[in-house]
Amino acid sequence: MNRHMNRTYPFVHPILILAITLLSKGTLNAQESDAFTTLDIQLAYTSNFNRTEFHNYWEAGQGVRAAIETPFYVGKTVAGAQVISYESKMDRIPGFESYYLFLGWGMEKLLISGVTITAGFQAGNDLMIFKAAGGIVRESELEASIFSGIAVTLPHKYELQCTISRQVLNTHRRIVRDFITLGIGYTIATPTWLRDFLE
Repeated sequence: MNRHMNRTYPFVHPILILAITLLSKGTLNAQESDAFTTLDIQLAYTSNFNRTEFHNYWEAGQGVRAAIETPFYVGKTVAGAQVISYESKMDRIPGFESYYLFLGWGMEKLLISGVTITAGFQAGNDLMIFKAAGGIVRESELEASIFSGIAVTLPHKYELQCTISRQVLNTHRRIVRDFITLGIGYTIATPTWLRDFLE
């Protein structure tokens, strides 16, 4: 891609690498005895903020992200979905809806009481549904991402969460999108039947 047409925010990579490095030197909070004991139900707003050649053709709308995270034997594991609309900037190119379904793994480290940092990676499938003049066109591609974030504990089992991620879509010409995500999490105890199934 033409570097003069792209704005990929090079600071994103150092932030993600620094967070992962800090976490790797710390003690993981999730131990084997804690695996699957809780479910953190997350709902968030997400926005694609970088600009590349891809964005000359499509304008990203505001997105919604939902996920469920649980302690794993090491770190934490997550499953979720992200939905974003992309409006076309040209009449001859259709807009599309992006449905990203993913699984992921990460670590967290307590900074101070009530504040943790997180980092990890996710991978999954991005289903893109184009609204073409001749009908609906579907395209499915593999996608992977790395992320880093901060979480602040709130009363009554709630948590305020903010994350920066870099998502790479494995199309013929690789698409790199940077996202900032702000949302809320609510933690519950995992039902016994579900924990037995997961274990």
